[in-house]
Amino acid sequence: MELEPKPLPKDLANLLKENKIEIFNLSFEGGNDEGCLDISMYPTPKVEGVLEDLTDKIQDWAWDVYSFSGAGDGNYYGTSIDYDLQKSEVTVRDWYDVVQRVEENPVVMPLKYKAVKTTKKK
Repeated sequence: MELEPKPLPKDLANLLKENKIEIFNLSFEGGNDEGCLDISMYPTPKVEGVLEDLTDKIQDWAWDVYSFSGAGDGNYYGTSIDYDLQKSEVTVRDWYDVVQRVEENPVVMPLKYKAVKTTKKK
C-alpha cells in the first residue's frame, strides 16, 4: 500500500454528512515527477457552489496529511482512497500502468537501389 489512510477530521466529516455525502474518493496519480489529486463525491452535491466548496476543503486537508510527490520513471501509478461515511470504512487501492513496447512481426523486403548520375570532372 503506497499511502496509509489518514484519519478524517470530525468537522470535515460532519460537514460532508450535513451535505448528504456518503462516499468521497481521493485519487492520487503520479509517475512523471508531478503528483496530482482528483476528488469525487457520491452523491454529487446539486446545490450551486457546494461541490466546489467541499472539494476545496477536502483538497486542503488531503494535501496537508498525505505525502505524495508523484516522482517516478515515466510509468504512471497512483492510489485511490474511498472514504465511506455510511459504513465508516476506508478502502485503499494502489494501481500502476506500465507502458510496454510491443513489436509486431517484422516485414522483410528486398532492398532496392536507385542509380545516381555522377558528373565527370574535366
